[in-house]
Amino acid sequence: FFCKYPFLGRELGLEVSFFRPSSWVYFYAHNGTSGADWWKVLEAEDELDEGGATTPATAGIANGHVSSDVPIGDEERRWSIDMHEKLRAFDSSISPAKLARYLAHFRYGMEVVLVRSHKQVLDQRELDSAIVDL
Repeated sequence: FFCKYPFLGRELGLEVSFFRPSSWVYFYAHNGTSGADWWKVLEAEDELDEGGATTPATAGIANGHVSSDVPIGDEERRWSIDMHEKLRAFDSSISPAKLARYLAHFRYGMEVVLVRSHKQVLDQRELDSAIVDL
């Protein structure tokens, strides 16, 4: 059910399972997001804060839904500052803030893949495929 929930009504023919969980997740209606929404966030122009820093606190869509929040961690900030000059050889438009957003989204996507694979065998080909897909 949780893997098929985002089908937005196109679930016809999917199996319905009943279970008795020890805890509950609260689902509520929201406008949802699209790939274009995420693309705008990733490719947005960098904004400067009062101190002149360009690294945002989040790489998510600020629509109030918890699943659309992608916080940028300290490690992503540090790595983006350290590595963005080397990566400019491949993408001249890359900035530390944009690289931090990319890293946060990559981490977010890998967390989803790895959580779904919890207690399963994940071989190297599947891991490589997940990395390329993200």
